[in-house]
Amino acid sequence: MPGVLCMFSPLIVIEIAPRLDSKRIITWGPCSGQSFFTNNRLEGMCRHLGSRRIKTEPIRSIQSKSSDGKTDKNSRVELPSHVNYISSVANPHVKHLVKLRQSTSYRHSVGSVVVVGSTPLREVSEYLQQKSVKQVVDYLFVQDVTGIPVGLIETSRRIVHVNHLVMQKLAGVESIEPTEAIGVIKLPSSFCNLESLEIPSSSQIWYSLPHRLLVLDGIQDPGNLGTLVRTAVSFQWDGIFLLPGCCDPFNEKALRASQGACFQIPIITGLWSHLEIIRDQYQMNMYAAQQASSKANEETMERKYATFGKEKNSNILEFSQSDSINKGSTVCNGHNSILLSHEFTSAVTDKPLCLVLGSEGKGLSKQSRKSCNLVAIPMPGGFESLNVSVAGGIFLFLLRRQP
Repeated sequence: MPGVLCMFSPLIVIEIAPRLDSKRIITWGPCSGQSFFTNNRLEGMCRHLGSRRIKTEPIRSIQSKSSDGKTDKNSRVELPSHVNYISSVANPHVKHLVKLRQSTSYRHSVGSVVVVGSTPLREVSEYLQQKSVKQVVDYLFVQDVTGIPVGLIETSRRIVHVNHLVMQKLAGVESIEPTEAIGVIKLPSSFCNLESLEIPSSSQIWYSLPHRLLVLDGIQDPGNLGTLVRTAVSFQWDGIFLLPGCCDPFNEKALRASQGACFQIPIITGLWSHLEIIRDQYQMNMYAAQQASSKANEETMERKYATFGKEKNSNILEFSQSDSINKGSTVCNGHNSILLSHEFTSAVTDKPLCLVLGSEGKGLSKQSRKSCNLVAIPMPGGFESLNVSVAGGIFLFLLRRQP
């Protein structure tokens, strides 16, 4: 015998299951997660309905289970269809969204991303609409005292109004300017994590004929990573490869720095073995950014002859040695390095290449130093190093694909 639903208010639903002599009290909307009714009043309502047992469920998590009993990675937490306003920071769906924003593992298991701000939401929507995706934003949260930002109504599947306290909780950032909108968007299909997968024999499913590929080696600062992603998109690089140790590109700070660019370029997370497949298949030259000391720069600038040597194999550059290292190359930390110059960029314009940028603290990994030609930015001003996003911007601009 099916259960009977008794609605005491738009917010409280009691389901009576006669055969089990039990009921579920389900709270939706603004009272979710709050003591809207006292336990005594709930008990009284249940006794009035002739029940002995109560089970409360503050939110419905629609998550499919796989055959082994684990939560499906494509599962989603749905907001009830009739809810169009949330006023409490204790609402279970608010807690779900905060966890989605803060937790990398939870974000990837659910398969959705929280994007804060109308500007990145609009950029992502405009880009995906060009790819024939009509409803980009699964949930659009806007403040009840502000209007819906231009360009986001048509691209949003559902619009939910919230008060300023809930908006601050969802945004997680302190700013003088209020947050106009927050959206929940599915992880892009252009993102793939290969670390736990078997190594395939072909990389065509990852990138389509890459000519310029940015490789990040242990970039842990999300602000730097997001800035590099946005710069790579701006200069039309073909893809990004994240080696172990990098932060999540859909981290809240990385998303804020990239302004939605993470949705506009293929991003692959993998191992050096995966990168080697790409290198071999597309015959890409491997270059890694290396900082040159000011002393080495001064010595290099005084030399007269320029040569970049010749390639011993597809990966390692064999430098031409005479009485001294020639102009156009220098010595950094015991390694021969090419100086970044117009002559060098002209020489590699038509060659497909990977540019590797090392982490802020540790620099390039041993594998990167071993597998790549080192390239240094001339810095006659005397400073030892540049911020990785600043140095990366210089490299990405000078090594961009020429028309």
